[in-house]
Amino acid sequence: MRFACASLAAAIVLSSLSGCSKSSSTIGVSPSKIETPDQALVRQNIVGATQSFGIDIFKTLDAGVSDSNLFISPLSMTMALLMTANGARGETQVEILHAIGCDNVSMDDANQVAQNMLNDFTTKSPSVCCQIANSIWYRNTFPVKHDFIATDSSYYNAAVKALDFTDPTAPAVINQWVSDNTNGKIPSIIDKIEDNDQLILLNAVYFKGQWALPFDSSATRNEPFYLADGTSKTCAMMRTDKPFAYYQDQHAQYVELDYDSSDFSMLLILPDSTQTATAFVQSMTPAGLDSIYAKLSVQEINLYLPQCKFSCMKDLVAALGKLGIQKAFVPGSANFMNITDDSSLFISKLQQKAFLKICEGGTEAAAVTIGVISDTSIGIMPPIMYINRPYICILREKTTNTILFIGKIMDPTAS
Repeated sequence: MRFACASLAAAIVLSSLSGCSKSSSTIGVSPSKIETPDQALVRQNIVGATQSFGIDIFKTLDAGVSDSNLFISPLSMTMALLMTANGARGETQVEILHAIGCDNVSMDDANQVAQNMLNDFTTKSPSVCCQIANSIWYRNTFPVKHDFIATDSSYYNAAVKALDFTDPTAPAVINQWVSDNTNGKIPSIIDKIEDNDQLILLNAVYFKGQWALPFDSSATRNEPFYLADGTSKTCAMMRTDKPFAYYQDQHAQYVELDYDSSDFSMLLILPDSTQTATAFVQSMTPAGLDSIYAKLSVQEINLYLPQCKFSCMKDLVAALGKLGIQKAFVPGSANFMNITDDSSLFISKLQQKAFLKICEGGTEAAAVTIGVISDTSIGIMPPIMYINRPYICILREKTTNTILFIGKIMDPTAS
């Protein structure tokens, strides 16, 4: 059966002015996975905060790519930033936690909630594959602190590996981990390792799910998709007339497509023809999104949805800077003394690469975040939702309302 898929890779690289994991041993003992009532409340607060962060970072990134496809994973960014925050101290840590909405939460609580979310999402349903993997790669001569490694390996199940960064094959080793943990949808995330790069932190999210109500491939036709500039391109337009959760207001049409597991879904938003997809994105708020979900009601609709398959690579430093993370990127100001006693560490690279595929059977998506730390109303007829112009998609886990992926599709034919 054809399906839909999303993948993402995120990485953080730490440098110095002075110079589902399948392998790599981990250090530390896994803490308890049992969630207390207080932790459940903390979890609710963190999920709400990360939803706000996801929308904020999406809007910030979209401001610079108004005419291009954009697809990111707020969940992947949050996991990578929390792992990095475990290595930070002082204002550096405060800024990171504030940006993702966790400034009133202890690191212990944040780590426990992240671990429970990781476990829940990766074991959610046999009919939906959702995998989250983390890894830490450090220069084999770099004196990394045991407590930092133990915390991230225990709570985030991070694979930890000392690696000879001077070996020309080192990037290939890291990229193989990325490929393995995104089912090959993201084959690489890093081209080279700089002389002052000391530690590379990676998060990968992979999702593959079949629609609960799949499209009939025999109904797919080549039809025009109208771009923002008024021109059109021919795309493979899928069609179905089945009952879906649907809502319409003066701003847009909304439809939620469940995956075979009812815990995951994709919300499709088609802005009214009088406003652009970019303008709609900039008007999005967490409260507004919650209100839309609450107003959805199941009814039969005629839905037209274009197939798409593309990847997206974004540098996150500038966008996160606008959300308040400043010191972590500045040599001499960053404080990562929970990683090592070297006071010159700073984040020299923070990027995310994502992949999305939507077809008759479902969705496939992946994302990887990389961070490098271096030294220094209903009518008689069914409604018609014809998605033949730019639209927004949100892939979420419904019981926690966690946004795994969010995107704006300006051109479904783009690769």
